[in-house]
Amino acid sequence: MTLPEGRVSLGWLHARLDTQATYLLIFVLAMIGALPGASLPAGLAICALSIGMMAPRGAQILPAAIAVREIGAHHARYALGHAITVLKTCRRYIPGRGGDGLARLAPLAGAVLFALGAMMLIPIPLSNVIPAFVAAVLALALVEGSAILFAAAITSAVGAALFMAVTISAASNLI
Repeated sequence: MTLPEGRVSLGWLHARLDTQATYLLIFVLAMIGALPGASLPAGLAICALSIGMMAPRGAQILPAAIAVREIGAHHARYALGHAITVLKTCRRYIPGRGGDGLARLAPLAGAVLFALGAMMLIPIPLSNVIPAFVAAVLALALVEGSAILFAAAITSAVGAALFMAVTISAASNLI
């Protein structure tokens, strides 16, 4: 896939990714969300995409308000380049890969991704990095169909939530 110059919309990216577009887009957004200053739009987009995952029939629809949102093509190119490298590496090393076995866990994954996306919105410097990486691992588990990676991501999400609670508590005590 060749990216245009300038800016690209999230809808454009979603339309050009294959059948697992939502998971791949969440993976890319999570990687972008770990960058300074990019966590707000990435966190909001992850929250919006995760709502579709929580729907009973797993509606993988990108809301129009998110689809028109644009990001710099250089940021997208950077994230996609790293995402492809990670996916290629994971294809060799991820244990427990298997087809679409995690599809029935999409509502749980959606709820966890919603919480992680919300954590990325907290305005404490660098507090977006851990939730963004955990969201990327969870999306990767869904793309690869790895139950072991899925369990590790869920466990990491609980750890990220506890870490965020401690961080918020410490920050509120400073005020």
